[in-house]
Amino acid sequence: PSEDHTGIAADSFHLPFADNSFDVAIASEIIEHIVNPAEFVKELFRVVKRGGRLIVTTPYKEKLIYYLCVHCNKKTPAHAHIHSLDEKKLESYYNGEDLEKFVYETFGNKLLVFLRTYVILQFFPFWLWKLKDKFANLFFRKPIHIICVFKKKS
Repeated sequence: PSEDHTGIAADSFHLPFADNSFDVAIASEIIEHIVNPAEFVKELFRVVKRGGRLIVTTPYKEKLIYYLCVHCNKKTPAHAHIHSLDEKKLESYYNGEDLEKFVYETFGNKLLVFLRTYVILQFFPFWLWKLKDKFANLFFRKPIHIICVFKKKS
């Protein structure tokens, strides 16, 4: 938080804002942790103004890993990720009358992470990262993340 930014703590299923409050709502790397992602998207979309956007990022088609919890002896998801998401699942989470369009793009590449190319590429401009990802995904289609935009009708 700073002078022009503040933080709030709230229930993501009952946000303390009026309908149509924000031009843009961003949920970055959150939805994979939410028990009911459709309700989460619906509530975020409620506070987006007409003509506004809801932007969601999440791991793409993630292989979920579970561990046995030593405290409760139950399967527990690693990193608390309880959903593996793709564009079809994300698009299905909201289809209200006020949705104008849904668009998405995948990015990153699992092979390049495995090869640790980020160690060298961290010193290069972002456009080079993006180019490297697109090229790698032509031959080894294993993107790491997805970003999607739900656009609200004006």
